[in-house]
Amino acid sequence: MRTLLHKQCLKRIMLKLNSIQFHISFYFSALILVLITIIGLVSYDKFSNTLENNAEEYNLQLTQQVKENIDYYIRYMDDISSIVQTSPSLQQYFSSSENGSITQTGEQENRITDFFQSFINARHDIVSIFAFGYNGQVLKSDPNLKIKDNYKIEDLDWYQAAKESAGKPVVSTSHVETFVNNPRWVVSLSKELKSTDNHERKGILLIDLNYKIISEICKKVKLGGKGYIFIIDKQGNIVYHPQQKLIYNRLKKEMIPQVLNTQGKSFVVDHDGARKLYTISTSDLTGWKVVSVTNVNDMIMDGKETKKFFFMMIIISILLSLLIALVISNRVSRPIKKLELSMKQVEIGNFDIELDLPYNHEVGRLSKSFNMMTKKIKELMQQVVYEQKALRKSEIKVLQSQINPHFLYNTLDSIIWMAESNRNEDVIDMTSSLAKLFRISLNKGEETISIRGEIEHVKNYLLIQKMRYSNKLDFIIDVDPEIMSYQTIKLILQPIVENAIYHGIKNKTEKGLIRILGKEVEGKLLFQVIDNGVGMDPKQLKNIYSDEHRKHSKGNGVGVKNVHERIQIYYGQDFGVSFESEVDRGTTVSIWMPVVTI
Repeated sequence: MRTLLHKQCLKRIMLKLNSIQFHISFYFSALILVLITIIGLVSYDKFSNTLENNAEEYNLQLTQQVKENIDYYIRYMDDISSIVQTSPSLQQYFSSSENGSITQTGEQENRITDFFQSFINARHDIVSIFAFGYNGQVLKSDPNLKIKDNYKIEDLDWYQAAKESAGKPVVSTSHVETFVNNPRWVVSLSKELKSTDNHERKGILLIDLNYKIISEICKKVKLGGKGYIFIIDKQGNIVYHPQQKLIYNRLKKEMIPQVLNTQGKSFVVDHDGARKLYTISTSDLTGWKVVSVTNVNDMIMDGKETKKFFFMMIIISILLSLLIALVISNRVSRPIKKLELSMKQVEIGNFDIELDLPYNHEVGRLSKSFNMMTKKIKELMQQVVYEQKALRKSEIKVLQSQINPHFLYNTLDSIIWMAESNRNEDVIDMTSSLAKLFRISLNKGEETISIRGEIEHVKNYLLIQKMRYSNKLDFIIDVDPEIMSYQTIKLILQPIVENAIYHGIKNKTEKGLIRILGKEVEGKLLFQVIDNGVGMDPKQLKNIYSDEHRKHSKGNGVGVKNVHERIQIYYGQDFGVSFESEVDRGTTVSIWMPVVTI
């Protein structure tokens, strides 16, 4: 007994393993597992690279902004030096007499000192201004500034550099003033003073910028928790560093050689136990390099946390995908199982079974074929009815498609002629009517149209024809407003009106008139197109529906027979088109159709 139960359980397990549901679930899950793993790993790598690139671009913008701010102050100092150099008082003060003596008065010194002081008062970022003459004279922005006794200004680096620069400004790195009694941290701009004709060298001008200005500019920049900005000159000397004392004491080391030698705007290096991004912006004015340093892991969150997040998302996605795979496989296999049970019913002779599987895939189509097999006669009858309806619709579409471009060509020729005659308003009116005409003709591919739309269509056609035959055509449209919302097949009135123009009014010597009437008569719709044209004799009336008449028609080629046939195909033999006409008295065309509402 146990052996039998064991075999039955094993058989059920094997059946499930061989079922479509199991195969769909297994392969679908394997595919999703591979795709999610690949997408997850690629997305993480792309995510990290994108964040790193964005951070690099952001850091570059910040360093460029810092560089531009510092350049602004340097340019301002240079502008001051140019103004000072061209000062008449300063030039006169340093002018030498023929015997080499210096003309100087207390009044001149006070005037120049006040001149220097005006710049300092205007800009608190300037610490001091000095002018050292080659003849030994010294001018200061602040008379209280004391230069150290026996101090040789001529031996200082900034003095020598300015003397050798041939009048070009020289910007020093940050330093402590060494020649005054109350030294401060400054950045100096020095420049040789010359006479206005540049023939005589007068001395050296020194402008000191408060070092705190550069420090504050750099400290305002936020680069994550551990990021910072430092500045070096062309030789690699530190201009500014937030840990400048540690650098000077060699307790901290920066990647200055790599900064000086790099050809690009950034590089990544492992430094101080972390992966750091160095972004560099070089000043064309001073040659200084503004460098931002950021920890890469700070920019893209913590590296381990990011990996953990991505792997958790991959695991959750896999679990959800497995659940979805089970649901989808069950949904796919369910109609197959129903089809299998129905086939078993057919095997035992039950041909009245009918499957109801609302699917559009292969199983759904197979179930439809199954139903067709069990109800063959009924389906064949339905197929015949369907084919007859399709044939009627096909005939209607063929008749509606019998439109040639003759009318369009003539209208476009008229538009060109009016444009050449500068009849711009007529061009606009005709073009607008033509556009409305074709918009209603197309009717978004629908076969039927409202009476209002059909009247609008024939009205636009008559407006175009009236502009073409302004002296020979007029029209009146009188349609009961109550029937405007009823439905009709399109292109019913226009071919009749066109026939009236080309066969009735065009051949008339005096001006013609077309009247279009529409109303409901005893539960039917009656439209009448009445013209006062040349009319038709009995023979012409007899041949009005013949192919010979359509062949010689100069209208759009649809013809009255076309309209008559379309009405009868669509609504039946009780409806259609009839004619009444007398020679030289005109023609009346009556169109009978059923009342059709939406």
